[in-house]
Amino acid sequence: MTTLTVMKSRVASELRRDDLTTDIAAAITSAISAYKYRKFSFNTTTFVDAPATDGEANNAWMTTAERLIRCRAKAELNAHVIKDTARAKEQFELVE
Repeated sequence: MTTLTVMKSRVASELRRDDLTTDIAAAITSAISAYKYRKFSFNTTTFVDAPATDGEANNAWMTTAERLIRCRAKAELNAHVIKDTARAKEQFELVE
């Protein structure tokens, strides 16, 4: 079970940055926003909102689409916060 809290922690760990708490949260929200109108297996008949709380369990964005959202969030962070364009490009290529 992945929650928003788990995803935030994992992104921070993978980036090796524990100083980007607010930026990581915003990047995850941006990542979900980037895909919320695309059709995936989990949202073909109903609209799936972002998690309402950090601990909300079984949200499809945190389970089924976890890797997509995590990679997109890291791409956003590398592009706009960390300013590492090479890593941002790599991450964006993974999610396109």
